[in-house]
Order: sequence, then structure tokens, then C-alpha cells
Amino acid sequence: NYALATVGARVYLPLTSPTYSVPYRSSALQWWSAFTGARVIAGRPPSVALVPSVLPGQCWALSGRHGQLAVVLAIPAFPVAFTLSHISSHASLLGDEGLRAAPRGTFHLSSSVRQMLRHQLGQPVPIVLLRIQSNWGHEPWTCVYNLQVH
Repeated sequence: NYALATVGARVYLPLTSPTYSVPYRSSALQWWSAFTGARVIAGRPPSVALVPSVLPGQCWALSGRHGQLAVVLAIPAFPVAFTLSHISSHASLLGDEGLRAAPRGTFHLSSSVRQMLRHQLGQPVPIVLLRIQSNWGHEPWTCVYNLQVH
């Protein structure tokens, strides 16, 4: 897995979508925000997607139903497979409803993609870009639990 944080992979923030955040709504939190300057509750950073975990809540919630995650690989590589993990609906606190925030599980690749990865690049790639075009219809955020690049 070339996208594993513990072996040196890291998120490339200039090409990565914003993390989902929620503004403080309760009066106590608004008072606290006036004192601390914090105005929102931020989700986990995108780097959690580079740690192999599918524990409930251990995901990067990107803002909206589509976005992207750019990863500088541990070493430049010729990717031949990608794995995108999501929590099981049996473990989800929201059940099947929680899966609406997951990226879609189908991928459409043309027959030329494999050939291009193996023959047309000519050199290993240092960065990969996961582009999520749609989740299951959950508008506020999309959860990405773990991305692996093999």
C-alpha cells in the first residue's frame, strides 16, 4: 500500500477538498466560541484516510457529496489497484442511512486505463487523486474511511 501514512504517504492539501465542519449552534458553545475564537466543530483531517481503519467515526468527512483527496505516495509507483474502504452497515450507528455518506461502490474504467497505467506513463507517479463524483445522495458530507494504492 503506497498510500499508507506510516510508511511516508501524505495528503497534498492544495488539491484536496475541504473537511466538513459544523457551526456552533447552542448558546453555551456560542459563548465558548466568543471566548476561544473557534467558530466551528471540524471533522477529522483527511490524513485519517491514509490509516487502515474502518472503526465507526474514524473517517475523513469531506464537505458535500463530491470532492477529491490528493495523496503523495510513500514512493513514486505504478499503481495497479486501488481499494476504498467504508464502514459496514452492520457497524454503522446510522444503519443503512449512514451509507448515504459513503462514496459509491462502483467504478467505471475504460479498457484503456490499465494499458495507460502500465505502458503510457513511462515513469512512476508520485501523486494520486481520488475523485469522488457522487456518494449515495447524502448532501452535507461524504465519509472516506481508507484509501489504499497497490
